[in-house]
Amino acid sequence: MRLEGKVALITGSGKGIGREMALLFAREGADIAVNDIDLPSAEKTAEEVRQIGRKAVAIKADIGKPDDVDMMVDKVLGELSGVHILVNNAGILDEAVPTIESSIEHWDEVIRVILRGG
Repeated sequence: MRLEGKVALITGSGKGIGREMALLFAREGADIAVNDIDLPSAEKTAEEVRQIGRKAVAIKADIGKPDDVDMMVDKVLGELSGVHILVNNAGILDEAVPTIESSIEHWDEVIRVILRGG
């Protein structure tokens, strides 16, 4: 196991690509901090990681908010004793509306999460 003894914090890992990365890293031996703004999704991924035999913690945090990020890091440090790997995967995409038609408020939210959170 190439990642034995490592802890990976993966943002936006409740579903999609982030979930797949969490499961792959777990299969390679890493313990996983599963972050998502949707706690039930994060908890589901964390349970899948545990079924692989690794430690996992699910954390609801909006990575575009500094206070949420501080809380998330504190929880990871407290429960998994460090972060060796960070994957800034979280993002926002509204596939129902083309970007050119997106509202300014939605665009501001996309920028807040992707640029400030990454």
